[in-house]
Amino acid sequence: AWLLFRVATWHTREGSSDTARDLFDEAASTLLAADRKEAAACLLLEQGRLLATGNRFEHAVRALELSLGHWQAVSADGLGVAATRFELGQLARSRADLQAAEAHYRESLRLRQQLAPASLETAASLNYLGITIRRRAGPGDFDTAEEHHLEALAIQENVAPGSLDVATTFNSLGNVELLRGDLEAARSHYRSALAIREQLAPGSLRHAATLDNLAMIAQRQGDKAHAEEIFKDVLELREAQAPDSLAVAMSLNKIGTVAIERGDFATAESYLQRALEMRRRLAPGSDEVAVTLNNLGEAALFRGEVEVARGYYDEALGIREAGRPGTLSLGWSLRTAGRLSFLDGDLNAARANFERARE
Repeated sequence: AWLLFRVATWHTREGSSDTARDLFDEAASTLLAADRKEAAACLLLEQGRLLATGNRFEHAVRALELSLGHWQAVSADGLGVAATRFELGQLARSRADLQAAEAHYRESLRLRQQLAPASLETAASLNYLGITIRRRAGPGDFDTAEEHHLEALAIQENVAPGSLDVATTFNSLGNVELLRGDLEAARSHYRSALAIREQLAPGSLRHAATLDNLAMIAQRQGDKAHAEEIFKDVLELREAQAPDSLAVAMSLNKIGTVAIERGDFATAESYLQRALEMRRRLAPGSDEVAVTLNNLGEAALFRGEVEVARGYYDEALGIREAGRPGTLSLGWSLRTAGRLSFLDGDLNAARANFERARE
């Protein structure tokens, strides 16, 4: 089983996912035949992590769900179940399925708080649950997210001060402050994260994420040239390490928004269309798709192409009405719909959309 696992891991990293899956299955079957359910669960959990890293999402879900079943057979409320729930949450979050991610994170947190309350694993569940709540961006979510992040940080600074785990939570706290509009508080948290990541993980995706956040502050403060320069550096790092990922799509989208602010709509559309293609493929029906559609609508509106803009905005509104009811992002889409109705001279429709947005 161990040899099969090693060969399967190699095939996974080489991109031969079908061969790897068959080898992992054979390894797991060998362990199960010897009544080694826990070992089989561990193997499948690692398989799921490897496949998720390579964006092989469907195979990753299969492996993790099989792992979860074996862990539940060993102990329904054990740490193995908690670990697999956490990885399923990570996978759902990476695909922008926030509802599923939140459910998995909450269950992993419940078990970890019962069995290992002061552990780094519990802190990770707290932090990523906070991230998921923040991304919903509904009323009161920022405060709730911050509470989870601060609780995670207290554990991490006690158990592993100055670690990458601490940096991750500082970055999360910065994201909360950025959404609140407190740019100086956000910058302070991001710099704390950056100091650790530059020392422990230079050039990594985590390092890139913090640089990306500092670029967003520069963009909000009007320093478009500096923001665009950092966004492009981040894109280069992400394309080198995770070329077909939502992280790359995020960078493409942000470069497109800076181009809109500069008035370079052709460049904006080029980057945004690339971002949209990736987001539609990797996270269909998600708010990430809606964000890029809105950005493309904005670029079209600036060019005077009202009907083209309306198509993008309407699709974004449909995604948010279906998947993000009661959120701030839906409010923004309704506000945009109201503006378009006003431009059309349909004051009743404009008023109705503005009222819904206010609610």
